[in-house]
Amino acid sequence: MQKNKSSFFLGFLLILFLNLNLITSINSNYGEEIEKDGYTLSRNKIDRSIKLETVFRDSILVENSLPKDITVTFYVENDLLDFIEFENVSLLIPSMGSESAYFLIKGKELGVYTGNIGLRGDIEEKISVNLSIVETDLNPLLLMNIDLLRKSFVLGKPIKFKLNLNKLNREEVNNVSLYYSLVDENNNTYLLGNELINVSNSIQEIKIFDLPLEAQKGDYILKTTLLYDDETIIDTSPFVLKVAFMNILLFGFFPMWVLILIVSFFLLSLILFILIKRHIESKKKYKMKLDLDTIPKKEDGFLYLGHIAEKKTLAYLDPNKLTTHSIVAGATGGGKSISAQVIIEEALMNNIAV
Repeated sequence: MQKNKSSFFLGFLLILFLNLNLITSINSNYGEEIEKDGYTLSRNKIDRSIKLETVFRDSILVENSLPKDITVTFYVENDLLDFIEFENVSLLIPSMGSESAYFLIKGKELGVYTGNIGLRGDIEEKISVNLSIVETDLNPLLLMNIDLLRKSFVLGKPIKFKLNLNKLNREEVNNVSLYYSLVDENNNTYLLGNELINVSNSIQEIKIFDLPLEAQKGDYILKTTLLYDDETIIDTSPFVLKVAFMNILLFGFFPMWVLILIVSFFLLSLILFILIKRHIESKKKYKMKLDLDTIPKKEDGFLYLGHIAEKKTLAYLDPNKLTTHSIVAGATGGGKSISAQVIIEEALMNNIAV
């Protein structure tokens, strides 16, 4: 009986020791809660060791004990910007409620990195970060990267890119989840699509997705997330989303295509005018240039001679300048006789002897 009591007591101590170790291990990663008047944060530090070229998803829980909603924004200090990325940088936490801020820790480069994650807004706090990225002899089953076919795309047209998925061993990798999304300048995320596949061989495939209707012009990041087993692989590629040239709005309201249509109409009209004018000039019999400002203008007693040939200008002649002998000169076939006849008729009609 005494022996059974001793065994039970030793077993109880062993369980207590293991639980204390578990609590110590958890505390080593999370630290203590930050409890202040009006709010509680689930941890005061982040202490993680992750494998190179892997991604770990972590979180911070914020509890609001105030009688009003609060807003909190998370930011990462410069030394950790390349390694920590928040899925949502801002949280709206309802009164007497709680929300979790999820973030990714990326094993980009070997080393030990320290710094802080900060909170601003209705809560002003800092959470210390100690991040170790270590090598591992466990080879990944898959490697992934994406290649954009262009550096810029046009609103309203599909986005195209090449997915490169390399399988590094012989065994088939099942239940591989792929998520394709866009991230804009304001960290808004638009899901393009997702798929669940089994990978038996390396894959190179062109992917085509329609852009979301709410997408606007600007700088974007194409983000592809691959999940299998307990591994997460993320690859990103930046690009620019532009408005189609014909849809550009001048002064914010005038479409470019309307301007081009108007300019094209005037250019076409000008070209037609020049061609027609050249054609008319080529058909004219009389090629000489006249200074119309020097010919006599209409006055009382002047002889009316009609229109100048191939012109709409009226011709007049001062009869006082007619002498006893007058000569009508011009080239053969130029209308000398007709011109003389007109002058004589006008002179006779004005009682001038000819």
